[in-house]
Amino acid sequence: MKKLASLPCSIEDKLSLFLLQYRTTPNCTTGQSPADLFLHRHVRTRLDFLKPNTKETVRKKQYQQKDQHDYSAENRTFEMDEYVYLRNTAGGAHKWIPGQVVRQTGPVSYQVKERDSDTVHRRHGDQLRARASPEQTDIDTETFEAEMQNTGNDTPVETTVDLPVQPSVPPEPPSVTVRRSERVRKKPNRYLE
Repeated sequence: MKKLASLPCSIEDKLSLFLLQYRTTPNCTTGQSPADLFLHRHVRTRLDFLKPNTKETVRKKQYQQKDQHDYSAENRTFEMDEYVYLRNTAGGAHKWIPGQVVRQTGPVSYQVKERDSDTVHRRHGDQLRARASPEQTDIDTETFEAEMQNTGNDTPVETTVDLPVQPSVPPEPPSVTVRRSERVRKKPNRYLE
């Protein structure tokens, strides 16, 4: 109460401030404040505005991250005997190898058999890409890799029909006329003197 004597307020306000500080200060024996024990919740003080509740902030950010992920995430589920491209993690000339799903080994893991060597690999769903049946996409791997490099994407591009390639001439860009401002600009008075 002696520290509150210098404040320019009434005795009732000083008493209320003292009781608020006393009731929101944690007890050394119980580890909780009297207000927490009585009200079963934390009473907000000025200190709470300076140091916000980090648990609540973290939880809100996690929910936002999950919502954004779920909005843009692709479905990576594959059925048995489905034709896929599997990522070649052993290195070599080709990044994606044609294969077929043998079985699911976990929520997002699969055993995949290579088309050419009948070797079975275990791959995560992110390392697999769907493809059409082998009759429709029986293209060689070099062509497939070249198409992926041309698109600049690491995801395989599905081709279903082989059409004759005609040389395409890029269209000429339309002529752009730049609009300039017609406003007359006056010099500031300090430059006129």
